[in-house]
Amino acid sequence: MDETVALKRWTPLLAAVLAAAACGGDDGTGVTASFPEIAGEYDYAAQVEGAPEAEFVGTLEIFDVSRNDAEFTGNWTIYLVDTTTGDSVAGYTGPISSGTVQKNRSIEFDFGTPDYHHSGTVEGSTITGTWVLQGETTDFTGPFTAQR
Repeated sequence: MDETVALKRWTPLLAAVLAAAACGGDDGTGVTASFPEIAGEYDYAAQVEGAPEAEFVGTLEIFDVSRNDAEFTGNWTIYLVDTTTGDSVAGYTGPISSGTVQKNRSIEFDFGTPDYHHSGTVEGSTITGTWVLQGETTDFTGPFTAQR
């Protein structure tokens, strides 16, 4: 029997095995992977692109209702700090809204409104990503880190 015919005989079995493997998403225990554990209090720091003398620092408190659901809520308190003097220029607080975390560890949330949006990745007890604050005449953006 030539190799092409032999390979064609095994194609349906190979396809079935690969399809079963692709359905994965579990750890072999039959339990589907859950959403990342993100509940807790985080130290938050965000740089402002184009303004090295400004930084946001504060805390996030994330309430993770269920590891079986992508949505979460929480609260934030941040201060705008002048990095040249270390002085707090202004303080802000409010709810986390539109919070979602995916099984692939991507995360998105807003500080109060969609005008102050965060998107990033969860790795262990750290969230890193980019924030965007839509201003009246210009947008501000930069990287952020939140460490639990």
